[in-house]
Amino acid sequence: MKIVQVKNKSELREFIKIPWKIYEGNPYWVPPLIKEQERILTPVNPFFKHADVELFMAKDNSNPIGRIAAIIDYNYQDYYQEKAGAFGFFESIDDYEVAQALFDQVFEWLKTKKVEMIMGPLNPSTNEECGLLVEGFERSPFIMMPYNHSYYPHLMEKYGFEKERDLLAYEVILNRDYGSKWLALSEKFKKKAVKIRSINLKKLKREIEIIRDIYNSAWSENWGFVPMTDEEIHWMGRRLKPLAEPELILIAEIEGFPAGFVMALPNYNNLLKKLNGTINPISAMKLLWNSRKIKEVRFVTLGIKGGYRRNRYLLPIFSEFIKNAIAKGYQLAEISWILEDNLNPQNAIIKHLGGKISKKYRIYGMRL
Repeated sequence: MKIVQVKNKSELREFIKIPWKIYEGNPYWVPPLIKEQERILTPVNPFFKHADVELFMAKDNSNPIGRIAAIIDYNYQDYYQEKAGAFGFFESIDDYEVAQALFDQVFEWLKTKKVEMIMGPLNPSTNEECGLLVEGFERSPFIMMPYNHSYYPHLMEKYGFEKERDLLAYEVILNRDYGSKWLALSEKFKKKAVKIRSINLKKLKREIEIIRDIYNSAWSENWGFVPMTDEEIHWMGRRLKPLAEPELILIAEIEGFPAGFVMALPNYNNLLKKLNGTINPISAMKLLWNSRKIKEVRFVTLGIKGGYRRNRYLLPIFSEFIKNAIAKGYQLAEISWILEDNLNPQNAIIKHLGGKISKKYRIYGMRL
């Protein structure tokens, strides 16, 4: 076995294709779009403007059997004043020696950059897919959430990684039986000065800037938060626009000023399974046509700007999302991810809706 560094386009394609071997025959894994992975892992991604990323593969002769990325996000280092690095895009056959060799390579590279601690998996940051699945292996992930084999936590913990934070996914059954009492409670908190509207996709640039400002304010004190740059948020907006439904992305204006938002996406993953990583104009048209049959939605994020009484405005905006999702015919929502120690009033609303923990993801950490 040897570890090789990715140095060209063909090796990058080989790196991206490794999960197809790792998850062969696994009914829960969702193949990512290869072109999308290429964009995420190359300087087309504006994340690379403030980060160093090196990709490594484990090979048995010429046969790829594992992979990993070593990551330094200098915006993270500046924000937290920590000499921190990360690993991500980790995949391995069920063989500790393979995982050990990959982690050794990442540690060796990060030490040359004077990094003192490492966490992950981040793919490549907390603003994208992150976390290792530790509970819920018998379910497919929702859109933009990771999946991995049940032996992965053992590989990491045997190497010496310890839990840094757990991220929770809740499932909420959407139906019209929540009752008038809950909706009336929402109306009680909704003030005349509060207007909740759908995002305007025709003015996407302006709407994205509004969401960026709210997000960077609302999440500024959350664990793992790193402010998104203008380029990053616009790049993400362009990627998500084809998947977006305006009724599921809401902005709350308080006394005429944008102060809160919620973003949810239809769960395209069951349809993406059938594409097996490739898409062309015909399959893209079929994807959009069949999207009408999607009955699941992922509640991605919610934020209320600092300075506002968040417990007063969370319920109305959450209520509007629930009402819109039910009206669109969605039957199940996954709310992910939420920090296990987050005492935000949002958690009380989820419990009131009957939300149950469906999956648990873990961010691991270690001192170098």
